[in-house]
Amino acid sequence: MELKKRSIKAYEPVLEDSITAEHSADMIVPDLFPDIAGIVNTSGQACIKEKNLRDGKLEVSGLVRVGVLYKPELSDDEATTLRKMDVNIPFTHTFEAPPEQAKNCVHGSSCVRILSAESRAVNPRKIQVSVIICIEGQLYKQVEITYCDEASGGFEVLKSTFNAYILTALRDKTISVTEEMDVPGSKPAVDEILKADVHFTGTDVKTIGNKAVYKGNALLRLLCMGKNKPFSIEQEFPISQIIEMDGLEDGANVELKLQLSGIELDLRGAMGSEVRSIGVTIHVDIAACAYVDKHIDAVSDLYVVGKCVKPDHTPVTLNTLCERNSKRHNVRESIDVGSEVSNIVDTSVYMWPINVSEGGASVDCTIKVVYCNDAGEYLDATRKINIPCPHEAVPMCRITPVVGEVTVSTSSDGLEVRFTVDFDMQQMCSAKAYMVTGFTEDECYILPERPSLTLRRCHTGESLWDMAKRYGTTRRELALVNALESIDIIPQGKLMLIPTKK
Repeated sequence: MELKKRSIKAYEPVLEDSITAEHSADMIVPDLFPDIAGIVNTSGQACIKEKNLRDGKLEVSGLVRVGVLYKPELSDDEATTLRKMDVNIPFTHTFEAPPEQAKNCVHGSSCVRILSAESRAVNPRKIQVSVIICIEGQLYKQVEITYCDEASGGFEVLKSTFNAYILTALRDKTISVTEEMDVPGSKPAVDEILKADVHFTGTDVKTIGNKAVYKGNALLRLLCMGKNKPFSIEQEFPISQIIEMDGLEDGANVELKLQLSGIELDLRGAMGSEVRSIGVTIHVDIAACAYVDKHIDAVSDLYVVGKCVKPDHTPVTLNTLCERNSKRHNVRESIDVGSEVSNIVDTSVYMWPINVSEGGASVDCTIKVVYCNDAGEYLDATRKINIPCPHEAVPMCRITPVVGEVTVSTSSDGLEVRFTVDFDMQQMCSAKAYMVTGFTEDECYILPERPSLTLRRCHTGESLWDMAKRYGTTRRELALVNALESIDIIPQGKLMLIPTKK
């Protein structure tokens, strides 16, 4: 008697955690810069520089590149303008696996995003900057799901199908995208770049063998200064990448997370000539996870007619993808600025993580708008709102808010901000599957004497397998004697003839 075993290599999360941390730094105004008259806007871009996994600890370090726009102290005959100062604020955090799992960790990934960026002028020559960031970390171990799918040597076998959504492949890869960004003819030449934002859009992934082919875009928005006036330009750059993944299967669902790790901007133009072109290099960390929806046909029970054989069941926790969808919420907010608006300069939207309370799930959001009033002053308007999530938060449910295109227009009350938030939801379900992984035989056991034929009625919910195993016969024998069309029929309430197999 023999069981044929199979195994599936997979990954399981050992740790999935996130932390919210506040970091601050002081900036001294360089000697060549004028004094500060007032802070207009503070923004930032978070970049992960290094990820090191050792002894079950994932150390993540990087920089938050903060830019501060301020109004300088000017003489009466100087035109109102904006000046920019930059500061890099470093961060480091270590994610630790539980001690009993530390040696099993084989992979770690992380991402970071800015939740808030603020600054204040301590004096005309000093600025204090603070940022709040959210760092997410995941640690994984490799496991084997072992089961039996065949048996030989006289076994009567019951097979069941178990559904599982299995993480079969992981890979992190760092890439660089180098492109040329042209300044539109309707815009002035660039004298200085005040702000840079990078957003990744599109997650078209196809699998070919052990390769995941990704196609997406990096949307770069720049706030520039030209002829003493700020203006915005943007351009979308295509990203195409082949990611080799051990264990990747055709048809797998590959989930990607793209994290900015650096950006370089080069103003290009001959000495004394106008800058109409910008060299762009974007560094990106790609974290890829490949999931497979598997149907595992495994032996769930067995016995041998005429012998005392007991199956060894090993419980295996299997996750299934219960639901995945996206629901959109349209946001429309008015901001009273108390003066006439002549020009919209820049807009930023910061999303916090989903919070869950008795009233449901929601996300906190901060909207920042830089504008110019009729007097030519550059000002900042900030609005904090709470956006209700249209999904119901349930256990093992992951909800990710994604901000769409933001538009700002002037209204009678000041500013009107509109944008969409797509709440992407993925709900997992977990259940224990009891699969046969072995058996024990009691060779000294003496089977009880049974009559050659038993007549009894089938109980509610009782299957042919249950009856055959109990009375030491087979399902085929029961089906044949009772003129049943299939061994899978459940003959509830039927009077059954049960022969004892010799």
